[in-house]
Amino acid sequence: MALKKDGLPGVANVGIRPSVGGTRSLLEVYLFDFDRDIYGKNVRVEFCKKLRNEEHYANLDLLKEAIAKDVEEARKYFGV
Repeated sequence: MALKKDGLPGVANVGIRPSVGGTRSLLEVYLFDFDRDIYGKNVRVEFCKKLRNEEHYANLDLLKEAIAKDVEEARKYFGV
């Protein structure tokens, strides 16, 4: 699936973040190769492919490893 002309590729997490003790559902988005300050701005997020279910990891190193794999898979998907 190709991105729209104005779309930016990235990965997102929707969930409670159980590995860091989260208790409410949040949306977190990481845009590849993006360095602008957009805090406080409205953005539209379009989900293209589910990578995995939310999981609890025993420590942050395991969580970081899983996120790195997600990023690698998403970069392949978007061809970036």
